[in-house]
Amino acid sequence: MNEQYNNGFCPQCGALLRDGICPCCHYGENNTQNAYDSFSQSGFDSHQGGYDSGYGNVTQNGYDSSYHDSFYQTQIPQTKSKSSTIQAVIAGVIMAVVAIIAVAVTTVYSSSLPKSNDVADSDSDSYDDDWDYDWDDDSYEDDWDDYDWDDDSYEDTWDDEWSDSDYYDPRPFEDDIDWDDESWKEEPENYSKEDVWDVNHRYYEDLCSCIDENVSYQLSYKTEEQLDKDQDVCMRVTYYQLEGDIPNLDQINEQLKAAALTDLDEYNLEKEFYDEVFEKYGAGYLVDAKTYVTYNDDSLISFVTFSDKANTYMSGMHLYCVTVDLETGMVLDNMNMLDVDRDFVNRVVKNSNKQNGSISYLEDTDMDELLYEFENPENLIVFYTPCGLEVGLSYYSYYQYGWFSTTLTDYEKYLKSY
Repeated sequence: MNEQYNNGFCPQCGALLRDGICPCCHYGENNTQNAYDSFSQSGFDSHQGGYDSGYGNVTQNGYDSSYHDSFYQTQIPQTKSKSSTIQAVIAGVIMAVVAIIAVAVTTVYSSSLPKSNDVADSDSDSYDDDWDYDWDDDSYEDDWDDYDWDDDSYEDTWDDEWSDSDYYDPRPFEDDIDWDDESWKEEPENYSKEDVWDVNHRYYEDLCSCIDENVSYQLSYKTEEQLDKDQDVCMRVTYYQLEGDIPNLDQINEQLKAAALTDLDEYNLEKEFYDEVFEKYGAGYLVDAKTYVTYNDDSLISFVTFSDKANTYMSGMHLYCVTVDLETGMVLDNMNMLDVDRDFVNRVVKNSNKQNGSISYLEDTDMDELLYEFENPENLIVFYTPCGLEVGLSYYSYYQYGWFSTTLTDYEKYLKSY
């Protein structure tokens, strides 16, 4: 399984793209073809996300060479007509009159000049005064010393100009939110163990719930919503709570809820930061987080929350995974579940290539970086399914974001004992 989206910046206004479309200036939509054309003419390649280093088709803006050739191929007449002679005489008379007037004006102007300037004094050193520069004068340094290098008021000017431009939309998410929607509260469909396989019965096909209800405990489905219509903030989260004779039940339920509400809680903790983002780039923060029970039996249960979030500052998606040992009442640490090394990462990448096909993130990331990401518990994806163990990453880079996972059927050899 995998989902990947472009995460570049808008070439028109600099805002972050949402699936290739700018939420501020709507670059990338059909109704902005004219804006796209103007950038194409300047060398911007929207398909490559950068500037074409070549020149492309160059048109000449000089004279038309065909007109130039035909002009010089025209025969020039060799005889002069009578009218041409008369015109030459008239022109000569006019030039003589102009010359006489010029001489007269020059004489009058010269006679009015001060006599001291009639003849230059060859011994005069007055010109030295002009070059008598004080080379030791460092007063100009005082100007630089007085400069406030920490003054960032120019940024406010830029923000004001950008905010007043045609590209700025103070509420770019206003039309994206259905405030009366109740469908998000519906519990995910429950699939059978046979239905979660792909057609070839090799891989876990898609993120979904597969709940065995014939167990000694119960599951309670919960929803939580936070809305701010003035700021176009809409955060909707679903999660599960366990009920029954389970050790450390309260602590387990707290962790299940906290994992699902990660992005909602992050917004509330950084509220001042997002208020600044709204003021500079436009209001709006969307979080859609839905939790699935991907596997359960009497001793083990896995929960996965798929959270999709977006604002004008950034976009992203993340899988938050929680696996619980129901017999001991212990929430398993994803990092401590697996022996992660280069051989393991190589196995995951090869398995993903077979299951998911080519993923640009994996192609663009070297082994050292991948190993580092797989050792990051915040990005590591590990959860049980009826098909085996799903392993992968939630990832973010400058140009793209998303997640992928692949099915390991022989996962036991990679598990740590706990």
